[in-house]
Amino acid sequence: MNLEHTPAHRNFFAILIALIVVLHVGSINAQNAEPDLMPVPDPNTSLYASFGIGFINIDERGPGVRSPLGLVAVLNPQRLIVRTSLLDLSFLEGDQRDARYARSYSLYAPSNCYDTRTGYYVSSYRCSGGTDLLASTSVELNYIALREVWLANHRGKVFVGAGWRLRDPQGAFGSLGFFFERARHSSGGVQLLIGRGFVGFGLLWGYDLRRLF
Repeated sequence: MNLEHTPAHRNFFAILIALIVVLHVGSINAQNAEPDLMPVPDPNTSLYASFGIGFINIDERGPGVRSPLGLVAVLNPQRLIVRTSLLDLSFLEGDQRDARYARSYSLYAPSNCYDTRTGYYVSSYRCSGGTDLLASTSVELNYIALREVWLANHRGKVFVGAGWRLRDPQGAFGSLGFFFERARHSSGGVQLLIGRGFVGFGLLWGYDLRRLF
């Protein structure tokens, strides 16, 4: 794949550098942390109801908002994180524009939407193409490469892995991210996805389902 000429990968290096900087700052904070700070041991196995919010950039469709909803199983002794997004939702701008409405541009003022028939300004949404909802499903398997990385006195894990997206677009993808969990409470993190024809980055949260039992 030639990433240099793929529109969905233009922001990849900036995102990767930002993630590396965040992890580097976290390692510095770990050195300055109080010596008597004792982290709570990780559970052997955890199951979380997971949701997230972030952005996705799909080739030939452009950028949009992504919200995955699903389950996450964490197997700490095996250093594995299994994630399944039963609903992997993407909200992108549609292409159903009405030719009656157009935008006026100026160097000294923000753009405005106007009616070409009457000449009056109208609401900006009339110049948009609407919103397209792409619903997919994805599954991934991640390996915990680093068990202990500190960010602002919170201990987390760095993971790498791979997964499969079932549609829009369909195909394999790579995964890189940071994950932290509080025993019998919650989880969170950030994740970067790079696949054939798309790039995604966002925040993730999880609710420990063991709290219900």
